[in-house]
Amino acid sequence: MRQKPDEGKMRVCEVSTVHTGLDDRIFWKECVSLASAGYQVMLLAPGIPAGIMQGVACIPLRHETHRWTRPLMGSSVFGRVLRLHPRIVHVHDPELIPVAVALQVLGLETIYDAHEDLPKQLQQKRWAQRPVTGVVTRVFAWWLEKSLRWLSAVVYVVDGQTESKMNVRAVLVRNFPRADLFAPKDASQRSVALPMKVVYVGGLAQGRGIRELVDAVGMLEDPSARLLLAGPWESAEFQHDCEQSANWPRVEYVGVVSHSEIPGILHGASIGVHCPKRGPNMMRSIPNKVLEYMACGLPIVLTDVPFWHEMFGDVPLYVAEPTAASITVALAELIDDPAGRSERGRQGLALLQENGWYWERENAKLLALYDDLLEDTHA
Repeated sequence: MRQKPDEGKMRVCEVSTVHTGLDDRIFWKECVSLASAGYQVMLLAPGIPAGIMQGVACIPLRHETHRWTRPLMGSSVFGRVLRLHPRIVHVHDPELIPVAVALQVLGLETIYDAHEDLPKQLQQKRWAQRPVTGVVTRVFAWWLEKSLRWLSAVVYVVDGQTESKMNVRAVLVRNFPRADLFAPKDASQRSVALPMKVVYVGGLAQGRGIRELVDAVGMLEDPSARLLLAGPWESAEFQHDCEQSANWPRVEYVGVVSHSEIPGILHGASIGVHCPKRGPNMMRSIPNKVLEYMACGLPIVLTDVPFWHEMFGDVPLYVAEPTAASITVALAELIDDPAGRSERGRQGLALLQENGWYWERENAKLLALYDDLLEDTHA
């Protein structure tokens, strides 16, 4: 059994000014796990309830909606963190890297959690293709590398991520589902009869192929088939565009839900889908929602990305191009084959279990990193 940290060395602070609410990785996985291991965990983030949640002290921050003014929040965050007297500060936004560097200089242990490969993400932005802004992105990558070398550690989410090469103490902590939250529904309770419910849970963005998904379900021959959407819209304009589709009446939008509510939504669905448009940042990414679909025993329709094909094999039903027409064909194939649908769901769950793709294994690496950093403070 793992020995809990001593009372005098357990105070840690998790900080984000970008991720709103009780984020699945930050709160439900990292903060809750650290609190369960005996650390005194404080979370500073916008849109969270004030008070103790799951053993974590939640301290709300102002939600800054303008991207270009977020870095200005650094000075206020810096002061608030110092007043909390943590031993370790774990930041989750690139805007907070300068704050982490300053805290490191003052003697605190600091971690940057790279949720995405930021340099690759910038490369796929339209404005980054212009000559002048292309230079800016290269300068930013240089600054990022120099800054991260100052910190105690970097946590990253996928093998080969750019940030993993920017600190000598870089730890891979993948964003796998929690086994205690995500489990398959009892087979006797899962109906294979129509109406079918196709589910997508996550950010509702144009690049995620949401409009194509709306139209794909609308083109299914069975008029009772429904699309179940849950998550935040990237913009009011994109939401309006989707709602203007003639196929929108076949959509059930349940809004933004808590991470703990997702398993219940998946248990009420027949097929999980994730058909984003391809981009540099997704070529080596691990789509957490796909793992959650698998953990709940759902068959999956997925964009055919080489890395995903390598990871998941023939368990999902792939679409070569994430168009509405190709998604419709894949969904129809699963709907028309109840036995095949059940078999794909069984294979996905077995693949997940055989590889140990659960948070509990990743959590062990996170706790080992924290323990190592706290030992450094006493060295």
